[in-house]
Amino acid sequence: VVTPMGGADSVTMIRVKNPQLAREKIDAAIEFVSGYAQGQGQTLMIGPADVKAEGFRQITHPMLMMMMRPVIGVKDEWLMIGTSSAAVNKCLDVAAGKAASIVTNERFKKEGLAPKGAVLAASYKDTSKFGQELGKVVGMVGMMSGIATGMIPADLGTDKVKKLIQKAAAMIMKLGPVLQKIDFFSSESSVTTYDGDMTIRVKKVVMYKAPSEEEVKTARAK
Repeated sequence: VVTPMGGADSVTMIRVKNPQLAREKIDAAIEFVSGYAQGQGQTLMIGPADVKAEGFRQITHPMLMMMMRPVIGVKDEWLMIGTSSAAVNKCLDVAAGKAASIVTNERFKKEGLAPKGAVLAASYKDTSKFGQELGKVVGMVGMMSGIATGMIPADLGTDKVKKLIQKAAAMIMKLGPVLQKIDFFSSESSVTTYDGDMTIRVKKVVMYKAPSEEEVKTARAK
């Protein structure tokens, strides 16, 4: 799911002992947060998620719609929290054998850490466009600062606060071209396992792009 934040999707899965109770607790939590937000003059957008399982709900806010549309629900004995419906559907398809697992991906085979045995957590990130993604985020600061200043109550000295936010936004936006120079990362992978009853072990690998032949020649010449 391509977004200005770089399109990185994720799904967190937590095993639950009582799926029905978990659903009830989720619904209660969503209603509480929604009611609290309304009391603060904010509106959460809550509705059925486009997920291949019943009961999943999508929750977002107008300010966050361009960046993420979180989805939450329970499938069998798993509480699933995803950054998008597509991410959750992908996990469900892999679990059902309808889509290939990441362990069959050629790039992951070369760069990633394949989880084995009783794994607590595993992750793999494509960081090859890290600088570009940061640049896009910084580029959005101008738009976000405009929305933020429009939401400031008049009794807080609006003009002074607006000028402060606009000044800070202008300074941050100048970092965009600099951040885009961060183009040497390739990927990041980690695996977390239990190492005994009271110890958690994390193994992490950061991969960098190999320099091109032209870059090597240029470096040698210097």
